Amino acid sequence: MNLNRWICYCVGVQLFCTPIFAAEIELNSAQSLALAGVLQKNGETDKAKATYRALLKDSDYRVRTESVFRLAQIAADDQDYPTAIKYYLHILKYYPNSVLARLELARAYFMNGDYSLAEEQFLFARATPNLPEPIVKNIDTFLTAIRQQKNWSVESYFSFVPDSNLNYASGASEECINSSFGVFCRPMEKQDSGIGIRFGVDASYYLRFTKNFGLKTSLSVSGLEYSGEQYDDYSLRLAMGPRYTFANGEISLQPNVAWRRYRGAPYTNQYGILLNTNWQFARRWVLSGGVSWNKNNYVDDYVSDFLSGQDMQIYVQPRYYFSNTGFVMSGLSVGRSDANSAGYGYDSVGFSLGYYDQWAWGFATLLRGNISFLRYLDERYFIMSDYNYQNLTRSDIVYSASVRLTNRFVEWKNFYPALTYTYIRRDSNVWSQEFDKHRIELEILYRF
Repeated sequence: MNLNRWICYCVGVQLFCTPIFAAEIELNSAQSLALAGVLQKNGETDKAKATYRALLKDSDYRVRTESVFRLAQIAADDQDYPTAIKYYLHILKYYPNSVLARLELARAYFMNGDYSLAEEQFLFARATPNLPEPIVKNIDTFLTAIRQQKNWSVESYFSFVPDSNLNYASGASEECINSSFGVFCRPMEKQDSGIGIRFGVDASYYLRFTKNFGLKTSLSVSGLEYSGEQYDDYSLRLAMGPRYTFANGEISLQPNVAWRRYRGAPYTNQYGILLNTNWQFARRWVLSGGVSWNKNNYVDDYVSDFLSGQDMQIYVQPRYYFSNTGFVMSGLSVGRSDANSAGYGYDSVGFSLGYYDQWAWGFATLLRGNISFLRYLDERYFIMSDYNYQNLTRSDIVYSASVRLTNRFVEWKNFYPALTYTYIRRDSNVWSQEFDKHRIELEILYRF
């Protein structure tokens, strides 16, 4: 950097200013960085920003990183939080373990009103090993304020979905049965594949009556669209009820109603109630849990005679942050789905395990596996693989595994891309109910 007339730079804590007449001096990177710091401290932010931007081309990555950080500080001081967020994300792109950048990013999200994103970053920062206790308490203050102050939370997605088995077919060519007149066979439904569009929005609005008590209203809309109407699936859910926040979490109770449209026609309507809680404890643990009850009514009278009934479920999902970049989570769910015809109702137990971590260049990976055991409530007749009828109680095991790759640092206005692969398989004591399928999703996600 070239300067005329005066040059000021810091050595240690001392400030030196030297008059220059008719000559130019070339400052090294450290001196230019120190000079920009003095300009910033003295309120000459335009000159400081110009110096920092010039240093973004420096060959020393430490100088470039420090310049980006100070530009972010200036933007935050000017209440230009979107710009500050962009700079802090840039630092985390290369240094995902930077505690200071993550804390400042969380604070910038908070000041910008992006409460869900701020909460996410604060929880990661809180898991930093050997984090001083005053900083931990300060983070907890922010987390409590987020629960008390947020008005909205919004998550949405849009994706292209290639699916190898849209109709969950077993892949067998025919089903046969013995009779006194010989063996009779009928063709089985073939596996149908295709590429569709999946989309959805989950939004909640929080109306506060007091600092800790209010009303939570939630709206969930989802859709799956393929060519024609055979595999189209749309649903709408509306829930509203009291919500209470406390120092380390929140709890809500929401009566809800829902509608589903399937294969181009109304399919079900539903009403029920949902109790949800989220509790942060110790330094690295977050526990989510809930209980739900729903009454299902099928629009078609014939289907309703068999399937209408009620669903009940209890779930818990602990999450452990092993560092300021990742967490592991597990889940347990127990449920019962009753039906007018007991042979179509079932008890279920499900287990899940997940792993999430952020790495260089803004990428993050989520690995997740699930296994569910379903046992139906009564016997039904099935055609078995030996061509004979058998009256038995159906029992299934459903496996699923998925991997999602996201990148939050190529985002635009909180929209960011993701790529997800999912494999699902069902084993059963009824051979015709077994299937497996592969699904790939190219997604655009949004979170606020």
